[in-house]
Amino acid sequence: MEEDQKYSGTMERRRSPRIEASILVKYIIYDNKGKALELGKGRTVNLSRHGILLETPKPLNGVFAMLMTIDLDGKDVKMKGRIVHSNMQEATGRYYSGIDFIGPEDQQVAAIVAFVKFYYLNKSKKAIPGLSNDSIVDPK
Repeated sequence: MEEDQKYSGTMERRRSPRIEASILVKYIIYDNKGKALELGKGRTVNLSRHGILLETPKPLNGVFAMLMTIDLDGKDVKMKGRIVHSNMQEATGRYYSGIDFIGPEDQQVAAIVAFVKFYYLNKSKKAIPGLSNDSIVDPK
């Protein structure tokens, strides 16, 4: 089964190849007016130049998402995106949400590079330093 089908039940429609990377992230979900609706944590499944697949314990009910993690230098890495789908995988009871990145492409590429570097250099660590519940401020 194609990976896209496994998580979303749809056929492959990607514009660019994906890199598998399991990275812990925090997220903020926004409505279409920019009002923050929810804070949460998730794990990336894969990412590409155009988007990311995020695994969460509940659906992402909103229009936009801000994903955040910490880079190798301890700096915040933020990615903005539009939520395309959020579907539950019955076998795991977890939700898989496709998010298309928005914003200047050079910023997207820089953030993706930071995500991937962080993943490959820290994949053996169980916890990510600096990514505690207190390290993010509610934007309200």
